[in-house]
Amino acid sequence: MRALEANNATVLNNDIIKASNFLLVGLGDRMNGEDATWLLNEVHPVNKVVVLTHNPDTTLDYINDNADVTLAGHTHCGQIRLPRIWDRIKKYIIPVEGDFDKGLTDEEHTRLYITCGLGESTLPLRRRNKPTIDVISF
Repeated sequence: MRALEANNATVLNNDIIKASNFLLVGLGDRMNGEDATWLLNEVHPVNKVVVLTHNPDTTLDYINDNADVTLAGHTHCGQIRLPRIWDRIKKYIIPVEGDFDKGLTDEEHTRLYITCGLGESTLPLRRRNKPTIDVISF
């Protein structure tokens, strides 16, 4: 966050801002218990709402359908994807509670997009999983 702030980026940590034609909700860090999903009760369902969160598990705590789409990372899409056995082992490799991996899915209260991102976790290694910068247009 310090690097973002040092470069004049707006950090949304449990904040809501009005973008051009939608609301942008930035939630805090789930691993520290700071993802204030109750903020979704504060938005009017007439508005289009995009939620930014690091961990897709945050969507497990949504209690309404006010988030049109949620954008997340955290999984690194497994970093090392082993062909033929990936579907059987991913639950042991990706550090999430839900059945999350990558890409666009329909969840109970939101559409969820998980990016593979650029980084790694634990091991500085990626295999069959290219780093990506996703461009999303609304």
